[in-house]
Amino acid sequence: MLTGQAISLSKPPTAPMLVAIRAGVHVALGEAETIFRAREDNKRMKDQAAHACHTLCRARVVEEMRLHRATKTAEHLKLVLSIIDRPSFFSLRDE
Repeated sequence: MLTGQAISLSKPPTAPMLVAIRAGVHVALGEAETIFRAREDNKRMKDQAAHACHTLCRARVVEEMRLHRATKTAEHLKLVLSIIDRPSFFSLRDE
C-alpha cells in the first residue's frame, strides 16, 4: 500500500516535496479508510473500522522501516510515519 510508493530521498526534502509527500500519505490513507468503512456492514462500527485501518497502515510502515533500516527508504518511511502520527490527520467521519 503506502510502502510500495516510497521515494528515494537523496537530500533533505524541500517544502514542495514535503507538501507532495504529505498529500500522498493523506490520499493513500483516505482511500484505505474509505475501503474499510465500506466493507463494514454495521453502521455503528464504521468508525472502528477506520481506526483499525489507520492502526494497520501505521504498523505496516513501522515494519517496513525495520526491514529497510539504515536506507533512504527508511528515512522516507520515517517521514510518512510522522505524517500518519499527526493528531490532525486521523479524523473520524460519519458516512
